[in-house]
Amino acid sequence: MKLRPRQRWLLLLSCLVVASLAWGQDKVSVTYGSAFEGGADGNIFGSSDGTGFDATNKAVIALGYFSTGFDVAAKAGAEDVTGLLAGFNVLHSMDFSSAPTAGFLSTGGTFDEAGVGETPYLFVASGVTDFANAASAAEYGLFTDSNFGAIPAGGSPVPVDWGIARISYDSALLGSEKIGGGFGSANAYLTQAVAGGGGGGDDDTTAPVITLNGEPAVKLALGEAYTDAGATAQDETDGDISGDIVATGADFDSSVAGTYTVKYNVSDAAGNAAAEVTRTVTVEAAVQPGDTTAPVITLNGEASVKLTVGEAYADAGATAQDETDGDISGDIVTTGADFDSSVAGTYTLKYNVSDAAGNAAAEVTRTVTVEAAVQPGDDTTAPVITLNGEAAVKLALGEAYTDAGATAQD
Repeated sequence: MKLRPRQRWLLLLSCLVVASLAWGQDKVSVTYGSAFEGGADGNIFGSSDGTGFDATNKAVIALGYFSTGFDVAAKAGAEDVTGLLAGFNVLHSMDFSSAPTAGFLSTGGTFDEAGVGETPYLFVASGVTDFANAASAAEYGLFTDSNFGAIPAGGSPVPVDWGIARISYDSALLGSEKIGGGFGSANAYLTQAVAGGGGGGDDDTTAPVITLNGEPAVKLALGEAYTDAGATAQDETDGDISGDIVATGADFDSSVAGTYTVKYNVSDAAGNAAAEVTRTVTVEAAVQPGDTTAPVITLNGEASVKLTVGEAYADAGATAQDETDGDISGDIVTTGADFDSSVAGTYTLKYNVSDAAGNAAAEVTRTVTVEAAVQPGDDTTAPVITLNGEAAVKLALGEAYTDAGATAQD
């Protein structure tokens, strides 16, 4: 479709500059933006209803070319999007998710020199954010301009500048020009639905389906790096939309034991959301290979202790040795040592420990008996003395005598 010439404010590739890199690879710099007249007018890209593209009204724009001999006009006239996409050589693409104003892109990027001497085109696909998924777009626009000229070769050693400014897009092979649809009195360049092509139409009410790659439940050792296997998504209308899947939760800290959930979500070009799919990742402390031997606890001091009521108790503790882990005394858990020694009674202290493999030692105990002090006057029973040795001993004259002593019990 041939458009009448417009004023000089229309949307442009504000500059294409071929830059020669240090290693000899020629680069072309592209910036997408509008040419403004007096700072008030500027063009935009939008969907067929005149709404500019942005993060909500999704679209992607691609700069590229068709090889010599490719009948662009015939393919576009037949609305053969499949053929156009197959013949289109993409040099650079960018979506509108970061557009500062709907329909307007103020940034760009670079691409390797290619297509020298060919006619450049701008191919717009709505409803997708990656030109690789353009086949499933809802609408399309294909624009060029007689002022573009041919794609230039890079210069060496001085780069060749290819300046393109104030383009009027006088040829819209797909899509249309809306007079006054841009900023001020400038225009909008709009996409169009094509017969029998694209995806995301009003009749699309079927949600895509997400399929996990790998297992839905994964176990990791503590500190083990996690690499998510990802997922794929298929849509009845849009086809493979795996590249649009949003995965969340995969950035957990694998140095902390616990159970983590990775969630996968996607919507097709028509806005139909797939049922959320999840993967559970459990991070566990590493188990020592083949360690089935329990540690052994040994008491320090006596297994049975007696105290007088009110006497302070200081526990002698215990040690623990493990065949694999060595000395794990510091891991012993002691319970029962906080008894009230002002109350007479029998108290039991318990000592427990497990090794890194989870093998539990046999519990060891100590009995502490708190007895009431004997009051003066309560004791009327005399102690009993028992001789050590014989009650009668004979010695030779001058022989030294060593007394065997005695014991006493009360």
